[in-house]
Amino acid sequence: DGYVPPDYCLPLLYPPGASFSHHYDSRTRWGEVIVGVNLGREGEMLFVPQAKHDKEALAARTNGKIKSVRVKMPRRSIYVMSGPSRLDWKHGVVSHKVTKNDPPLPSWNPHNMRKSLTFRSTKVFSDVYFERKIQDMQNMIVTERNDERRREHEETLADLTTRQRSQLRFKASGDYGKGSLSGADLLEERRRAASLLDMMASGSVGVPADLRFDPSEVTFPLPPGVPTGGSYDAAGGFAVG
Repeated sequence: DGYVPPDYCLPLLYPPGASFSHHYDSRTRWGEVIVGVNLGREGEMLFVPQAKHDKEALAARTNGKIKSVRVKMPRRSIYVMSGPSRLDWKHGVVSHKVTKNDPPLPSWNPHNMRKSLTFRSTKVFSDVYFERKIQDMQNMIVTERNDERRREHEETLADLTTRQRSQLRFKASGDYGKGSLSGADLLEERRRAASLLDMMASGSVGVPADLRFDPSEVTFPLPPGVPTGGSYDAAGGFAVG
């Protein structure tokens, strides 16, 4: 039923020749999907299988000659990591050597930097989103009178349940190095997630950018009409103005 909407943006800059060893984007800190925007120059990602069956499948398709998969990222491209590419395969960034055959760079990028913007949901936000979507779909199945539409709802519910199950393998954690969330901290994160989802679902106003992203995460001018100036408190949730 679509991707989990992001509530966080992580910007990174890669100078010429920079690389990143293969890793998981934390499966306890971040939710189901990572959406990346590649700016400045082209890049290349490396995906490495971790499970035995994935390694065997890749070896069978390549006669054992390839142990990883490389994916080109043209400038201004968007990529989505979900399912196995998000949860089961590690990914890294391949070092790029500058050559005369490289595509021309934009005028604003004289130092050949690659800028990566990754939009993601925090784990608690993702968990609460799935709980709500599953409950909504269950309610729709109960009230639906049309057999064909009910079957469609049941298929969607089965897909949502499978996706949620894959996420429940990992217990939500706080900021890096702070361990698993529990007790009052977890409850507060769930309140924040529920309040933000309520605001996003209301359709009456746009979600203020400063409630969704820290100022340090937005390094470009916001387009006209994007609301700002929101606030949050544990009792009243998010508000505009």
